[in-house]
Amino acid sequence: MANQCLLKDVLYKEGWRPGARLAMNRQRNTRSAGHNVYLLLAVLLCLAQVGCVQRRMFINSNPPGATVWINDREVGTTPVATHFRFYGTHEIRLAKDGYETLTVQQPVRPPWYEIPPFDLVSENFVPGELRDTRSFSYNLQPRLLVPKKNLLGRAETMRQTHHSEYTGGFPQGGR
Repeated sequence: MANQCLLKDVLYKEGWRPGARLAMNRQRNTRSAGHNVYLLLAVLLCLAQVGCVQRRMFINSNPPGATVWINDREVGTTPVATHFRFYGTHEIRLAKDGYETLTVQQPVRPPWYEIPPFDLVSENFVPGELRDTRSFSYNLQPRLLVPKKNLLGRAETMRQTHHSEYTGGFPQGGR
C-alpha cells in the first residue's frame, strides 16, 4: 500500500491525472482503429489478388511413345502433358524410331479472358483458378526404308557425277 502511494506521488509530480490516463487510452484506441482499417484493407487487397491462370497442353501421337520437344525443350514421350507460359506459335517436334520426324508450327490462340485488358483482371483479381487446356494429336508416318541395292546405286551415281566434275588432284600432305 505504501508503494502504491509513493507511485501516485511520483505520477502526480509528473503531471499524471486519472482522467488523463483515460483520455490517452481513448486517443490510442482511435489511432489503432484507423490503423486497423488500413491493415484490413491491405489484407483484403492481398486476398483479392489470388487470381491465377493455369495453362496446360496435352499432346498425343499415333503411334504413342514418340519423344516430344516444344520450342527445342524436351518434355517427354506421348501421351504427355506440360504447362506453357505464353500464347502464340509453338514449335512442336515428335520423333520415334521407325517413323519420320514431324515438326509442326502449332498456333495457340488465347481465350477471350487472356486478351488485354481482360488479362489483367483474370490473372490478378479473379478469385480461384482459371484453367486453359489444349489438346493436340498428331499422326506419325512410317519411315520408308530404301533397299540397300538402290541406296548403293544412288551413291555410286553421285560419286561418278562429282568425280568427273573435279579435275584437280588430291592435296599433298607436305608443304
